[in-house]
Amino acid sequence: MMASKLLSEQQSMTGLKVALRIIGAWQATLPLRVA
Repeated sequence: MMASKLLSEQQSMTGLKVALRIIGAWQATLPLRVA
């Protein structure tokens, strides 16, 4: 029970980091698109 809960939390954290990385990359290219 605890192991599966820990695994799901770890997966959600990884997904969050990936999402933040994608958002950061998108924001970095945003000024180039506007210009």
